[in-house]
Amino acid sequence: MSLALYCLAVLSGTITLFWCVVLPKSRKDSTLPPGPPGDPVIGNLRHMPTEQSALVFHEWSKKYVLGRRIIILDIHQADVDLLEKRSSNCSDRPVFTLYELLGRSPSLPFMQYGKRCTTRAPLVFEPAQHRQLQGDTNAGGSDVGTKSGGFRNRFATRIISQIVAGHRIISNDDWYLQASNMVYEAMTRTGPPGSSPIDFLPALQYFPNWFPGTSHMGVVKRWRPTVWELHDYPNLGNARSSFILAQLEEMGDEKHDHDLAGAAATMFGAEEATTWSTLTVFILAMILHPECQVKAQKEIDSVVGDLLLPDFEDRENLPFVDCILQAVLHVGKIPFSMQRHVTAWDLGTASE
Repeated sequence: MSLALYCLAVLSGTITLFWCVVLPKSRKDSTLPPGPPGDPVIGNLRHMPTEQSALVFHEWSKKYVLGRRIIILDIHQADVDLLEKRSSNCSDRPVFTLYELLGRSPSLPFMQYGKRCTTRAPLVFEPAQHRQLQGDTNAGGSDVGTKSGGFRNRFATRIISQIVAGHRIISNDDWYLQASNMVYEAMTRTGPPGSSPIDFLPALQYFPNWFPGTSHMGVVKRWRPTVWELHDYPNLGNARSSFILAQLEEMGDEKHDHDLAGAAATMFGAEEATTWSTLTVFILAMILHPECQVKAQKEIDSVVGDLLLPDFEDRENLPFVDCILQAVLHVGKIPFSMQRHVTAWDLGTASE
């Protein structure tokens, strides 16, 4: 037996012994809710959903996964009690090893709670510039007659790139549009956050490509340069009015480039699913109910005319449009399934 095979056999035996003997003993904690047993060695790793995770978790309700204690909150009151009333204990996030390797760690949803997270959050929630959004929406209207899928993609990406970086997308050959699509494809290939074998066994990132559980490293090596290019994209030398330029002017000489880049990356990522899916549901609803489209357009024209877009201040004067908005958001909502990390376990809550 060669030295390499001998070392591999010893390593495999050690890992197997750890997961089968040591780990089960450490799991015995009466304060945790019971969960069904998983497979030998790998726990419930192969059962982790790759799509519609919210529905799968709803059926599971509570589950343990490969050495990591995971509790699925499937009751609204439990969500309120833990995530709101005890938010200081549940505001942290686990380490998403695969997303860190891919270059998404600067984004707010994947950042562990701390000073940098609290510094970056207010930047993301600064009010967007309405003039930019209105002008870019008007420009996007000229694409409606083109292929539907391409229009929705350009429209969603155009809005966020204009607001964040002051960049206008005018063609399908635009670098930012192509890079955004590639990053979205990479995120799709990696699956839900924290569900890959590398997230449960970070040491797998150092194993060769042929080793079981390392397939995601191919996605990392292929797409990581594009992810970082997208994060560092804005060229502020000739940037027009934008979120980034406004923040730089407000910061003055202070150096918060990393925080600003992370905030911009968070906003860039927001359009990948939410804007596109919401627009898709809206278009489908208007096709199925053209009479609602006519009524909504008449209401908008009566309030702001036919040359302007409504603002948030006009919302109370547009009750029918507001009903359409609520219906679209209800039907096309994106389920929030991001994992939280508990920094302090409340034994009183656990016993309840």
